[in-house]
Amino acid sequence: MRDRRSHLASRLLLAGVLAGCGGADAAGRALSGPPPFEPGPVPPEHAEGAALFLANCSGCHGQSGSGFAGGPPLLDTLYLAPRFPDSAIRRAVLAGTPRRHWDFDDMPAVRTVRPHELPVLIGYIRWAQDRWVAARDSSPPPQPAPAPGA
Repeated sequence: MRDRRSHLASRLLLAGVLAGCGGADAAGRALSGPPPFEPGPVPPEHAEGAALFLANCSGCHGQSGSGFAGGPPLLDTLYLAPRFPDSAIRRAVLAGTPRRHWDFDDMPAVRTVRPHELPVLIGYIRWAQDRWVAARDSSPPPQPAPAPGA
């Protein structure tokens, strides 16, 4: 009986976390979104930040910060430095922030991330953003569609 209650509590906690960032339907199932950007192998100096991101941020911001139905993509020009400084990430994680540019719920404070963990978390986010910018900038430009009847 205890295992059933523990399993149910885990499911309810997950549903609550996902619903808190708008990333679940009424049954608590995670909503899907665009395929995530894969930045490649995480270098050792960003491994701890990647683990923190996966555990605390990916539920709303998606894998590697690509975003999905639950929260905005951190891999977007709106969130690149210097437009969005490290201090803004720190403030959002510690105190939460109202929604601004996207149609998502307000971001609550992330109580599971400690202030001393923020430098490595932010370091990982900036590394993923740098990889995203490099991949975006190296992509070939879109080709115009052929003229009708051509």
